[in-house]
Amino acid sequence: MDLAGSGATAAGGALAAFALGFAFGVPTLLLLIYNMAMLGAMAWLFHSVGLLPEFLAWLSVHGTTEFGAILLA
Repeated sequence: MDLAGSGATAAGGALAAFALGFAFGVPTLLLLIYNMAMLGAMAWLFHSVGLLPEFLAWLSVHGTTEFGAILLA
């Protein structure tokens, strides 16, 4: 089960992490670990084909706008 959703908005991911905080933050921590594992796997995959700089450039633009959406959520 993908709690944040593959195509979910940043607000949806923030809401899922917030809603799961009732259990002393354990599900929220698991959601963060899952997201970091997916990010690491993607970085490894892009590195293996020589596209890591392009991936990091896209991620920096995407990440800054998503942080803004999370703050507004």
